[in-house]
Amino acid sequence: MHAKANRKSLATTLWNSLEVAKISAPIVTPIAIAFLGYAFWSTQRGVVENWEKQQLIEKQILDSRERERDRLREFRLTIFKDAAPLLNDIYAYHLYIGSWKELTPANIIEKKRHLDRLMYSNEVLFTHDFFNAYRDFMKQSFATARNYIGESKIRTDSKCRGAHWGNSSENWLPLFTNEDNRDKVCAAYRKLQGRLSEELLFQNISIANGDGGQCPKKYERGNCG
Repeated sequence: MHAKANRKSLATTLWNSLEVAKISAPIVTPIAIAFLGYAFWSTQRGVVENWEKQQLIEKQILDSRERERDRLREFRLTIFKDAAPLLNDIYAYHLYIGSWKELTPANIIEKKRHLDRLMYSNEVLFTHDFFNAYRDFMKQSFATARNYIGESKIRTDSKCRGAHWGNSSENWLPLFTNEDNRDKVCAAYRKLQGRLSEELLFQNISIANGDGGQCPKKYERGNCG
């Protein structure tokens, strides 16, 4: 009797469970789907938010670098605005072009001092390649003094220059090495100019021939008239 009753009770319990399951299924399934959808959406939202944060950080870094480039460009441009006329005067004096007749050897030596003071005091703002190009131009333009009390000399010939010196002619002759170094001076100057657009971070400016252009025709100095 007890065994029969137990089997009947178990059957009733199973039947009731099945009925509850059938009734609950239409309710539980949408809830489960909604829960899974929310969990997936939350996960994806976290991924998207992390991506957006990373993009924002990268943009801030790029903007910061661009501002630094702009400031560096302005520093370099300000310095070169002062240096460019001095470099050009030295170049013109060596090649007997432009306003070279208006310049004295003392003027050229003073321009060298001014340039070195300007460039070396701001050396950290320039790249090694650019500054090496500057050093090479000055090396080709001047012979350094042999001791601390000596004076630099201009690496050019004094020929055809004395007529424009007036009474100071004899005093200025020792400032020359009396050599014709125009080819090397011009090549060094053009190399320096060719580095300029890159140094000033101007991506879209190109120098003729990629090397600062061509050297001008050399004047023969046989006739100083």
